[in-house]
Amino acid sequence: MRVKLVFFMFIIVTLLAAACNAAPTEEPLPTVAQLPTATPSYTPSPTHTPTVTPSPTNTPTATFTPTATPTLTFTPSLSPTHTPTFTPTLTPTPTFTETPSVTPTSTQPTILRYSSSIVQARPGDEITLSWETDSDGVEIQELNAQGVALAIYTSTPTGQLVLAIPAGAQDQIIYRLVAKRGGQLATRSIPITISCAASWFFGNEFAPAGSDCPSAPPEILPGAFQPFERGFMVWIGGAHNFVVGADNTTNRYMRYANTWDGVTVYPCACGSAPAGFLDPQGIFNWAYNNTLAPIGTWNSAIGWAINNIDQSARQIQFEEGGAFYIETPLGVFRFSGEAAGTWTKIK
Repeated sequence: MRVKLVFFMFIIVTLLAAACNAAPTEEPLPTVAQLPTATPSYTPSPTHTPTVTPSPTNTPTATFTPTATPTLTFTPSLSPTHTPTFTPTLTPTPTFTETPSVTPTSTQPTILRYSSSIVQARPGDEITLSWETDSDGVEIQELNAQGVALAIYTSTPTGQLVLAIPAGAQDQIIYRLVAKRGGQLATRSIPITISCAASWFFGNEFAPAGSDCPSAPPEILPGAFQPFERGFMVWIGGAHNFVVGADNTTNRYMRYANTWDGVTVYPCACGSAPAGFLDPQGIFNWAYNNTLAPIGTWNSAIGWAINNIDQSARQIQFEEGGAFYIETPLGVFRFSGEAAGTWTKIK
């Protein structure tokens, strides 16, 4: 563009120089003198330069870059959208916490705590049981070592109970807590060891429910035994020296101190034993004919002897409460009183 402008100016200068050198008489000069007017006709050429300025058109291209900026703005908008979605997921956690409140309506009871003030005792000692349950009510069962219920107590879901160890406790007493709700049960047991001074000669496991501790170790003493049709008689010598007659029909017995002289034989008002049976022998001849049975005479109660007298030594042991146990050829018998009472075979 500048070349053209220089060239154009060169022509003008040349023409002006020529005009100066020409004769003043020539008229064509005015025509040439109008050439400066052509100078404006080229003025638009520089005006064309702004048209080239479309290089600012690149500015719209930069406007395209902001278009990418909204795309980035979209990414943060996704992040908040995801955050609220996660918040509702946490909301079920309080709903889950509601589950324990549903548990009380369950039919299954629960034992929260159960304890005893002592775990070893002697018969007659006091014991305090304490418990806490989630239930409708509880039952405390007092069991002996064989699991036989000696007593049952009912109480509230939470509480305490003071009890005395049964006088006849042997080896162990078990206190079982039973929590109840809607026909369902929950149980827990506390065993209490019974510390008796002595053991039973026939085995502690055979001691009947409700029996006391032994008052002393067992004794082996002179004795005798004879079986009858409906019962038996047994004698224990030594310091005790008594005769016991037992009736099988009523399971009752009578006990008499021995006053026999050791030699006299007494006739029976009932006569002599029929064939196949025997008259009472030795000390039992004296007792049979000089004492009474629990009901009536011994002959009417237990009949005739069915075997000869056995004069082997006998083993005996007493309970603290007065009952006593005698070992015989037919087994071990417990006599529940002193002068009279009931008897059971325990082994």
